Amino acid sequence: MRGYAKDRTDVSQRLLLPRDQSGNARAEVFHAEGDYQAFVTLLKQASERVPMRLLAYSLMPNHFHLAFWPYRDGDLSRWMQ
Repeated sequence: MRGYAKDRTDVSQRLLLPRDQSGNARAEVFHAEGDYQAFVTLLKQASERVPMRLLAYSLMPNHFHLAFWPYRDGDLSRWMQ
């Protein structure tokens, strides 16, 4: 389009990426208080390995929600590995 300037900002600077995951057949994935803490520890370890802005998380017995703001394109897939 004439006169239209494309935004060349890296996609990671513009997007908030929500993720959620449920247990198989909505089964519980967190059974004890220690399970929740272990999951939070894994979130921290992943962010040490691949820097990630984890803005919020919510853990429930049968699923969780995460809200990310990656620094660069491809960071989320590397973080999740």
